Amino acid sequence: RPTLVPTVLEVLRRNFNRRQRDLKLFEFGRTYQWKETGKTAERETLLLVLTGQREAESWARKAEKVTFHDLAGAVLAVLAKLGLPEPLQQPLAAGHPTLTGGLTLHRQANGPALATLGVLDARQAKVFDVDQPVYWAELDWAALLKVANPTITTRELPRFPDVRRDLSLVVDQAVTFAEIAAVARRTERKLLTALNVFDVYEGDRLDAGKKAVAVAFTLQDPEQTLTEKVIDGVMGRLMQQLEKQVGAVVRR
Repeated sequence: RPTLVPTVLEVLRRNFNRRQRDLKLFEFGRTYQWKETGKTAERETLLLVLTGQREAESWARKAEKVTFHDLAGAVLAVLAKLGLPEPLQQPLAAGHPTLTGGLTLHRQANGPALATLGVLDARQAKVFDVDQPVYWAELDWAALLKVANPTITTRELPRFPDVRRDLSLVVDQAVTFAEIAAVARRTERKLLTALNVFDVYEGDRLDAGKKAVAVAFTLQDPEQTLTEKVIDGVMGRLMQQLEKQVGAVVRR
């Protein structure tokens, strides 16, 4: 195959037929081009594809469609992981066979393109019944690996289980989750591995200007199983500092 376009469009069509229209896909694939010598040249490509909504539907945020900037951010994240400096950007040349309105990324001026980004040609997408914008990036994987200089950090997988504890905190409506998270992480740097909001309540059972934020805290010790005494001590410190720094009151 000279291009990955038909393969990926078929994947999109199958998902669309099953009412899955918000997609973020990647594929490693080989393509082949004829050379003047009559032989074929093989190219390995990392393909990134975005289409539909940026994130799953939620009460907390307005639905937004993915944009070219989301695609560019994903490509730059891959390059950063490979230890590559900020690439040079050039407008996509007119007449590209599959993409419109995009960029090519280069390591140096007049050098080969490490990545090509754009919007998939709508006429080609329509052949496969894909009727929404498809943001498309092809990264020359072999070329990237030749210039990559990644810094890789590894650690042993934890052998001991994590523990979850939930708190319902009544705070001023102006208090954000980012503020709550910052206080929690400053208070417990060793054992707190994650926290997230799983419910927010604003209603007549609370004083005016207040809201109840339900937060899940995940604790884990990489060296031993946590005891109830240690867990209670951590949660006690968290409640004390949340009360002191953001005025939180535990809702029981």
